[in-house]
Amino acid sequence: MKTFFTSVRAVRSARRPRFLILALLLATGPGLPAQPAPAAAPAVSPALTPEQVTVLKALDADIARLDAVLEKLTEPRLHTLTKSFLDVFKETRATLGTTFDQVKHDELKFEVIAEFQRMSLWLAAPRTTPIVPHASPGIVFELDPSPESAAEVKAALAALDEEIKRTEAQVGRRADGPARAAALERLKTIQETRAALGRNFTKAGWIAVLADLKGLPPGRGNP
Repeated sequence: MKTFFTSVRAVRSARRPRFLILALLLATGPGLPAQPAPAAAPAVSPALTPEQVTVLKALDADIARLDAVLEKLTEPRLHTLTKSFLDVFKETRATLGTTFDQVKHDELKFEVIAEFQRMSLWLAAPRTTPIVPHASPGIVFELDPSPESAAEVKAALAALDEEIKRTEAQVGRRADGPARAAALERLKTIQETRAALGRNFTKAGWIAVLADLKGLPPGRGNP
């Protein structure tokens, strides 16, 4: 009898691992496809600040102005090339609307203003006679840079440098006399103001240097 029960216990012990393996397989469901991991939530772009909205509106105005000038370009090759630049500008602007980057904004601002100046110069009627006192204002007199925008300041100062060079050449061609001496003295003041603007750009300094340029006959911006 004792031997019988010992044999039964041995059989049960031998079968137990098999039952455990079967139960484990039933619980884990062999062959069933793995459940996919939940999808990650899409990244939400941070909302633009009021200051960023303001600078983007100003950038939109610059791009719109460039777009309007593009329509005046009649030379096909130049029109196509400029339009390709403008398309890239617009793509970058769209990206800034969702992911604002101050550095990229300033770079784009400078490129848009520089391209506008290049096209405006190309569209200007060629001059075959010396500049007269009542000539149309130069591009520099149309700019209104914001001291808070490094791109606008950089573009404006570049245009100012070109205007100063043109004015210096005009004054240099004048005959010696009191008028030429006065103009040279005024140019010295303009150059000092330009240097100061390079160190610390202010709206008042910009207005002052433009006024001095306009007061130099025969300057481009003379009234």
